[in-house]
Amino acid sequence: MKTFALIPCVLFMTFTLSTVYATSSNCQLSDTFDIGSPIFEPPMFVYKLSAETNNTISRERLRNAKTVSDLFPDFAMQENIINKRYVLKDVKIRLNDDEAVTHTLSSEIKDENTFTQAQVELLNAADYASIFCLEGYVSSPKDLNDKRYFNYKMAVVPETEASYTAGNDAFIEFLSANCQSTIDKVQKGNLKSGNISFTINKEGAVSDVTLNATCGYKSVDDKMIDLIKSQSGSWSSATTQDGRNVSQTLIFSYGQSGC
Repeated sequence: MKTFALIPCVLFMTFTLSTVYATSSNCQLSDTFDIGSPIFEPPMFVYKLSAETNNTISRERLRNAKTVSDLFPDFAMQENIINKRYVLKDVKIRLNDDEAVTHTLSSEIKDENTFTQAQVELLNAADYASIFCLEGYVSSPKDLNDKRYFNYKMAVVPETEASYTAGNDAFIEFLSANCQSTIDKVQKGNLKSGNISFTINKEGAVSDVTLNATCGYKSVDDKMIDLIKSQSGSWSSATTQDGRNVSQTLIFSYGQSGC
């Protein structure tokens, strides 16, 4: 009697398992809901157009500099040095890749905010597009052992810098808008600070487009280079104080914040 009672249960369980197997075999999860696949998310880019370095000084201002502090891009520190709240020590100036010209203390040097003759000659040799480094220490007159290191990389720029005729913001908008479809195809995770240099010559034409650092995605780098080379907008060339057109190299930075 017990044997016969088990038969319906076995049949019911067999039918149920068969139904579940058939149902699962005919249903497949779409890729959209596959919990094993990461959610696709393109990276967020930031953009910037600038001279070759963040710190710049016009050639005219460089020629008129009377003291080391006149070169400082940090005007608050410049005032502190002028007002003797801080003093300079171990000042070095290096033009391009030349050896640094340091202070040689002598009877003619009253303090290290005064240029040496060698430094004056070095700075006078700086032309447009020159890069120089200014480094050394500042310290309080009350405690000369309390030194703070500074190191500024500075570009000598024309009095009027090269600019996109429609505005530099319009140039950035052109590049970001036309590269977005390429950015949308790459997955977030490899983003770096990329930059491309290019020169605006005396006639206002773009030349020497060069990738200096990848943003982490070759397809985006290549697209940015193509856009810079092919953009149809016009540029105004850089000019000197006396109105002469000169070439200027600009840097387009893109990718990770802080580029």
